[in-house]
Amino acid sequence: MQTFAGGLVIADGVFTNSTGPMTVVGPVLQTAGVFGGDGTVDALTVLGGTAVPGAGVLSVAGAVGFDSATTFDAVLNSADPAGGYGQLVAGGPVDLGGSTLVLALGYTPQVGHSFTLLTTSDAGGISGAFAGLGEGATFTQGGFVFQITYQGGADRRSVVVTCVG
Repeated sequence: MQTFAGGLVIADGVFTNSTGPMTVVGPVLQTAGVFGGDGTVDALTVLGGTAVPGAGVLSVAGAVGFDSATTFDAVLNSADPAGGYGQLVAGGPVDLGGSTLVLALGYTPQVGHSFTLLTTSDAGGISGAFAGLGEGATFTQGGFVFQITYQGGADRRSVVVTCVG
């Protein structure tokens, strides 16, 4: 377990948890580089660089904000939501800000496999979209075709991608 008090500013380089889930007390501001792993942070603002939830859950107690210079890199090692793929779970509103979605495939997905990549419990829900991927859009990654929704889950506050071909 790694615990950081006072938040983090990541201006370059790679920051990931190495010995179990991380806990960051305070906001994380990323302006370049890579931030990722499993654990809990208070708030996450990524204004460039790459956000990579580990093959588990990165929980954000508050808001999540991305911009168009940000890449959200989702690791997909299986269709099992219990550690098979990366998820970001937010307690506050989420603004995707035209960021780029990348799926890092660590296995061969089957047609019908769905992945809840990002979800929020906040009534404000999810605003914005990934670059070039409007509601219901299909896209190809790793030779597979996926469809995206920003209104997934029982509460319609989740980004879900489903393998459709």
